[in-house]
Amino acid sequence: IVNSIRAKALQHRLFKSLLDELDSVYGDLILHADVRWLSRGKVLQRFLDLLPEIISFLKSRNEEYEQLSDDTWLLDLGFLTDLTAKLNDLNRELQGKDRELGHMISAVEAFKGLLLDDAESPSLQDTGSLGLLQLRHCGPVA
Repeated sequence: IVNSIRAKALQHRLFKSLLDELDSVYGDLILHADVRWLSRGKVLQRFLDLLPEIISFLKSRNEEYEQLSDDTWLLDLGFLTDLTAKLNDLNRELQGKDRELGHMISAVEAFKGLLLDDAESPSLQDTGSLGLLQLRHCGPVA
């Protein structure tokens, strides 16, 4: 969807104009760069942040993507976005000069604990992109 909006210069300019008209926090979509895998998480987050604007733009162009009206797909996307953000945080924690093995092991163990806590938490739906999508599209999970 991002590529379809950014592929043609006219369509891209129209989308940016729509964002300007709506006083969006963002002025554009981000393209994913294969060289930098960390950018994937940023692309996902920006896509979710601009989802209402993207849907509006696609409707104005008479383009339809079934996924954008599929609550299950959107919740999966929110989960993937949250998980990617956590993996990006872990990756940054493990990088850098003079990292000690003990520190790196602690970071990985803390990450595993974080995932387990999130998986068992009854308030999972209230956090991050997943919670945002549930509130926008499905209402809170019972």
